[in-house]
Amino acid sequence: PDGTIYDPPGADLSVVVNVYNVPFDLTPGVLPIECSIQFLPVELVSFDAFPQENDVVIRWETASEKDNDYFVVERSTDLQNWSKVGEIEGAGTSDLHRIYVLKDEAPLYGESYYRLKQFDYNGQSETHAPKTVLYYPEQDISVYPNPAKGRVLVEGLNDHVNRIELINARGQVAKTFMSSQEMKQELDLQALSPGMYTVQVIMERGTAIRKKLIIQ
Repeated sequence: PDGTIYDPPGADLSVVVNVYNVPFDLTPGVLPIECSIQFLPVELVSFDAFPQENDVVIRWETASEKDNDYFVVERSTDLQNWSKVGEIEGAGTSDLHRIYVLKDEAPLYGESYYRLKQFDYNGQSETHAPKTVLYYPEQDISVYPNPAKGRVLVEGLNDHVNRIELINARGQVAKTFMSSQEMKQELDLQALSPGMYTVQVIMERGTAIRKKLIIQ
């Protein structure tokens, strides 16, 4: 009742227990244990991906490597379809702490995912959990001619522009232009009074880029 197992003289006691799905036969004098230990080819300390200026930097660290051939960094927008960003040679077999850095020099605007795959010399691979990156690069636009009369050209746009607004000196929206999804967009100023204005480019995520404009 108290959990103690009694083994009277002459008794044949055989107890089988299961620990973590590994059977142990505790028959006196018999202890068959089958145990399989797998060592990971790469001991990964950290893996990260983050925007830096106009790039996305992918950085990871290893504490040790065994028969490590190379790493591949992949990118996705939906966690289903992946494309290769780059490849870096592994250290083979090493007990040294190592840092790897790879840059995506043409990152996708908005939200994307990066993952790391490691390949052994025998062709086997291990895929590590992906990291989410939000990439909203700083932009600049050109407005010319300035001063302008009749029409003005706004350059440096992209397909993530929502709209363009002209703000008058009182801070009011004098006119709104929907995005043409082009790199350049011409704005008609003929209905506006002369004066100082601000060209305000509104991006899809709500941020704005502003430039001063004088209308004659």
